[in-house]
Amino acid sequence: MYKNIFIEWFEDAFSGEMVRDDMVDTIEDSPYHREDNVWVHTEMVVHHYISLAPDIWSIKDLMGALMCAFHDTGKPMAEEVLTRSDGTTYRRYSNHDVNSANIFVDYFFNHREDTVFNDLCEEDVYNIFVMIAYHQPYRLRDDKYNALTTHMHTYNIATEFCRGLLADAKGRIADDQAAVEVAAHEWCKKFVERDAVGSATVGSKKVYVLCGCSGIGKSTFTQSLQSSSTTDCAVHSMDSLRLELYSNDYSTAWQMSTDDPEFGNKVSKDFHQKVKANNIVVVDNTNLSWKRRKQYLNVKRDFVKIGVVCMASFDTVIQRQNNRVDKKIPYNAVRNMYYSHKPPIIGEVDEIKIVGLSKE
Repeated sequence: MYKNIFIEWFEDAFSGEMVRDDMVDTIEDSPYHREDNVWVHTEMVVHHYISLAPDIWSIKDLMGALMCAFHDTGKPMAEEVLTRSDGTTYRRYSNHDVNSANIFVDYFFNHREDTVFNDLCEEDVYNIFVMIAYHQPYRLRDDKYNALTTHMHTYNIATEFCRGLLADAKGRIADDQAAVEVAAHEWCKKFVERDAVGSATVGSKKVYVLCGCSGIGKSTFTQSLQSSSTTDCAVHSMDSLRLELYSNDYSTAWQMSTDDPEFGNKVSKDFHQKVKANNIVVVDNTNLSWKRRKQYLNVKRDFVKIGVVCMASFDTVIQRQNNRVDKKIPYNAVRNMYYSHKPPIIGEVDEIKIVGLSKE
């Protein structure tokens, strides 16, 4: 059932979307991609995924297929044309994997009534988000590689994730195609056979690391948690600290914090004081990347680390921004934040909480 639903959606609905037109207009022409355009590559990847998958699909097989459909949707957005020292040009697509993942999230919110999404639960949507964002895992160093292993095995989606990676390797015209496929196959074999690394922290103390752009619902979650908490609950927020230290005007406070070389130390001090004095600490910052989150996850061992993944459509975020009176953030800044969110994963954190996907 899921296989036929996906194929019909991909050939009819998705092929008629603007995101497909953008991929048609994007020609990579690199040693790893000699296809006519990114859409041709996507069609090839989807074809190979279907051929590698079992005939009867589970919901996890559908998740892997959606990963393949969206995995390069961010390339048009990420494209840069750069010039070499000899005057020739080339194209670069830095962070297109993360751009693609957030394009999927936005697409889901705008098409969530489509049949292809009917049986996906919140956890499934989040994990498609993760699979797309991490679909270039080959150069991950030990900590991130171990976390990705732990995540995929925790949710039991390592096989489908690696099937998508193999389809991506096969579904291209590369100058050294055979070597590309062999390398992907060897990496995937080790990844699937590897056990999860590490164990989750068990304890009553918690640090909630909220992740998502400005206007996506982090503060609403924080207020709800504070009102329902039966114990002390402190909030660490860089924005609140700016207003407290510098000015009641957000724009002025933000600029003053940028100009203050000690602001980073003040942020760290505020967080660690709250961890020391409270059993629950909520980190209400954007925390869009592994690097940004890391300082808040190196807490004492007795703190359970919870990654709070906040999601909404881009239009919803912009509407909320337009209605805000406390601070105004430029449209392009919000857009950059929205499409650069690399979601937290198990192994990086102990638990995941998903916010914004419920229809209720």
